[in-house]
Amino acid sequence: MAMTDMTSIKPGRWDVTRRGFIRAAGAVLVTACGNERATAEQAAAYTPEGFGAKGDGRTNDTAAFQALSAAINARSGGTVMLRKGAVYIVGGSKPADPKRSGGYTFTPADILRFTDCRNAVVVHGNGATLRAVDGYRFGTFSSDGAPTRNALPYYGPQIAAGYSAMIFVEGCSGSVLIENLELDGNVGRARIGGPWGDAGYQLPGSGLQFRNNSGRWRVVNVRAHHHPLDGIHVNDPGDATTPPSGSGTEGCDFDQNGRQGLSLVGGVGHIFRTSKFRRTRRDGVPVQSAPGAGVDLEAEGGRVVRDIRFERCEMSDNVGVAFLHGGGPVSNITVVDSLLLGTTTWSYYSSGAKSVRFVRTRIVGAVVNLIGGEQGEVFEDCLLTNDPAEAPRGQTPFSPSGFIIQDAVRGVRFIRGEIRNGQPVSSRNGNLDQMTLEGTTIRATAGSLIVYGRCSKGCRFVEDGGTIGGLPGGADGKVTIGQAEDGWSLVRRGRTTRFPATVRR
Repeated sequence: MAMTDMTSIKPGRWDVTRRGFIRAAGAVLVTACGNERATAEQAAAYTPEGFGAKGDGRTNDTAAFQALSAAINARSGGTVMLRKGAVYIVGGSKPADPKRSGGYTFTPADILRFTDCRNAVVVHGNGATLRAVDGYRFGTFSSDGAPTRNALPYYGPQIAAGYSAMIFVEGCSGSVLIENLELDGNVGRARIGGPWGDAGYQLPGSGLQFRNNSGRWRVVNVRAHHHPLDGIHVNDPGDATTPPSGSGTEGCDFDQNGRQGLSLVGGVGHIFRTSKFRRTRRDGVPVQSAPGAGVDLEAEGGRVVRDIRFERCEMSDNVGVAFLHGGGPVSNITVVDSLLLGTTTWSYYSSGAKSVRFVRTRIVGAVVNLIGGEQGEVFEDCLLTNDPAEAPRGQTPFSPSGFIIQDAVRGVRFIRGEIRNGQPVSSRNGNLDQMTLEGTTIRATAGSLIVYGRCSKGCRFVEDGGTIGGLPGGADGKVTIGQAEDGWSLVRRGRTTRFPATVRR
C-alpha cells in the first residue's frame, strides 16, 4: 500500500545519460589519474559547511542543505561532499495554514532535493549521518500542535510531517550516485499524531525517494532506518516502451522503517544487489502502516513494474510479508541467491504478478497466493521450508498449521532444489498441491507431509525425522497421491528404495 503523493510533480527531461563526468562550480579538468580526479572532484564539490552547516549533532542544518540543493539544481548537477563522521541534524515541522498548504498544519522540510538535473549528481557521504531532529510531528495535528484522531480512511486536512524525504531525486536525466551514508529518521523521538490515509500513516517521510527519473541512479552502501514511511520509495517511469533503467541499490540496509523497506510503484529494469530490506515495524517503531513489508512491488498511477532483479538480497523478519506483490501490473521479476524470511506472516505473497522466478534462493516460511500456469512462479535450485533451523536468531518461520504452500496451486514449477517440512503438525498437510516437481528433493524432518504433484527427472522423497504421508505410486501401501513421469526414490530409515514411473509423459 503506497502513500498518497503530497508533493507536486514536475515534468522531467527524458534524454537518457547513462554515465557522466562530474560537473560542479567552475570547470574542472578531470585527468585519467585516479588520484588527480579525486582531488579535482573534492576541490569542485559543494559541502554543507560551505552553506553554514555545523554537522555537530546538535545544530539543525536543514537550511544549509536546502541552499546546497538549490546550487546543484541551478547548475543542473554537481558533487556533494559530506564531512567524514559528521552528524547533520535535519528536518522539522513548520507551522502552516492548511488552507494554503494543501492541508498541512505543519509542513515537511526538503533536505537534499535534486530536480531536473541533466548532468551527473554525486553525493559522497564519507560515513556521515543525516538524522531527523527530535520532536518533529508526524500524523494529524491541529494548528495548535495537539494530536487529532479521525476514523480511517481519512484524507482531510491537519497533516504534519518532518521531511518529504531525506534525499529526493526527481525528473533527473543525468546519472545520480549516492554513497556511504546513514539516513536516520529518528522516528522513535518524533511526536506522533493521528493516522492519515486508508491504513496507518500514508504521509511523506522516507529515507530516499526517486520519482520520474530517466537517468540511471545508484545508491551504494547507504543505511536508511527508522523512517516513518519507507526506507526507499521508487516511482520512476514505467510503461510498455520504457527502456530498462539499470537504476538500483548495492550494499544497502533498509531497516526498521514504518511502512516498507522498499516501495516500488513504478519502474522498469531496476536492479537491487546485496541489499537488506528488514525488520519493518519491528522493535518499537511507533508508526504502524500497512502493509509493513520488506519489499512491496505495487504498480500505481497507470505505471508498470517489470524486469526487476534482486541479487544476493535479504528480506527478513518484517511485521508484514517479506516479499509482497501488493497489486497492479507487475511482471518479469527475478530473485537470485537471496533470503526471504517470513516470521509473523508469509515469506512471499502474490496478487497476480506474472513470470516471477526464484533462483538459488532460501525461502523460509510459507508462501501463498501463487498463480501457476504459463506465467506462474518458477523455483529453481531453491530451498523452500518452514524449518526453524533456517531462521536467523532462532526465530520461528510462519507456517500456519504446518503448511509451506497453500492448497489448490496448479502449474507452479519447482526445478531441482528442496522442499522441506521442519515443523511438527497435528495432521498431515497438502503442501504441494498440483505442483510440477522436476528433480526435486522432498524432505520431512518433522511432522507429516503429503505431496500432490507431477514428478519428473528423478525426484527424491526423504524421511529424516518426519514422515511423508503420500507418495507417487503408493509405495509401501501408502495411498497413491501425485504422479511420477520418471523413476523416483524414497529414503526411509536410512534405506533408499527406487521406484519406476507411474504415468507416461
